Amino acid sequence: MTSALTGLADPRAYVRLAAIVRLQITDGTLEPGQPAPSITQLSQEHGHARPTCGKASPHSRVCSWEVRFQPRPSTGSARSGPLG
Repeated sequence: MTSALTGLADPRAYVRLAAIVRLQITDGTLEPGQPAPSITQLSQEHGHARPTCGKASPHSRVCSWEVRFQPRPSTGSARSGPLG
C-alpha cells in the first residue's frame, strides 16, 4: 500500500495534489459513497491549472489504481473501494 504522505514533497504539482487526495481518503475526509473531487474543485481549492489538476484527479493514471471510484452520470463519481 502507498503511504498517504508519499508525494507531498514532490516538485511536481500533480503528484502533490494526488497525495492530498490520498490523504483525504486515508484520514476519512473522503469516505466511500462521497463524490470524488472534480478537476474544477481541485483547481479552485489548490490554485493550479485545470490540466495539472486533471493529472491528479482520481480518474487519472496517478491514483486511479489505488482506490476505486464509481462513475455517476451527471454528478462525476464517488469513492467505492478501499485505498490500497
